[in-house]
Amino acid sequence: GLIGFFTTTLGNMGLTSFQINFQRFLVTIISIGIYLLITRGKDGFKIDLKGFALCAFLGILGDVIMAYCYVEAIASLGMGIAVVILYTAPVFSTILARIFLGTPFNRFKAIALVLNLLGCFLAVTGGKASLGGLPTYGIAIGFLCSFFFAVNIMVSQLATDERDPITICFYTFLV
Repeated sequence: GLIGFFTTTLGNMGLTSFQINFQRFLVTIISIGIYLLITRGKDGFKIDLKGFALCAFLGILGDVIMAYCYVEAIASLGMGIAVVILYTAPVFSTILARIFLGTPFNRFKAIALVLNLLGCFLAVTGGKASLGGLPTYGIAIGFLCSFFFAVNIMVSQLATDERDPITICFYTFLV
């Protein structure tokens, strides 16, 4: 919940999106590593090859690229609008879950998604049917971030089905 604050503060200090994300991941890796060591010992760091491959995918697409897109969206649109665009992720998650996992789609989900999109639209535009003044790049990178967030959720489910979620997080951030 503090990413916008740190992104803005560190960006104002002259750090690039890459440098901001590197700092964030470094702190996370150290914190999770200490937690794993204390709570699970050396066994907390054990992972199979398939699990590590999923972590690599999550780390590259889900964290590095998604986080870069998010920081870019914040820089381009401002924190409030970038966050609201990220909240369109449930739409992408529902579509991807239907296509790849065969998750049923019903009228309740449809209503929820319509309300989600309507809420996002109203929050960004204030009810005006125009996105005038908002940079196209920022909007596009915001929706790309939202899509990657949805993909990240699906792959995370696969990765943690048979593996410790904390270990998965550690290796995902390490990648």
